[in-house]
Amino acid sequence: MRITITQEDIENGQRYSGWNCPIAHAFRREWSSQRVFVGAAICLDNDLSIQLPRSILSWRARYDRGEAVQSTEMVFSAEMIYRRVL
Repeated sequence: MRITITQEDIENGQRYSGWNCPIAHAFRREWSSQRVFVGAAICLDNDLSIQLPRSILSWRARYDRGEAVQSTEMVFSAEMIYRRVL
């Protein structure tokens, strides 16, 4: 699975926000999901979690520090996606 973080996602994102960061915007757009929270993993609709690749964690840290970042693509394998048991 591939998700692209666009320049628009970056411009509309909020630093230090798990709900409104560029990664959350990208997932809302690509998955048509409104309940997206980004921490060390992406949580979708309270039951699905996706582990973030290290490269994206690093990208997000640079974004949060206010450094310039470029649009990028996230690639996820099936092993990175899991259902949470509540």
